[in-house]
Amino acid sequence: MKVFPAFLSRAGPSRRRASPEHILGVLVNHSTVTRLHEVIAALDRRTRRPGHPAEAAIARDAADLRTQALARLAQLERRPIAKASR
Repeated sequence: MKVFPAFLSRAGPSRRRASPEHILGVLVNHSTVTRLHEVIAALDRRTRRPGHPAEAAIARDAADLRTQALARLAQLERRPIAKASR
């Protein structure tokens, strides 16, 4: 049986250690959340190019993508961590 550091335990050092599946779920969610924040930041940094013929469509797509990223981020941040599927 592997022993994980106390900081990876769900309930602290005196209780049962977190399972590898739980830890994997935490890491996957953390990675996804980090990347969603990066996508949102990149979309916020985007500068408009008023003379570009497709600017309206690009801006609309960027706004839709930002909305979807924020919705997914909200789901991940309030959802309990599920066991990783194999």
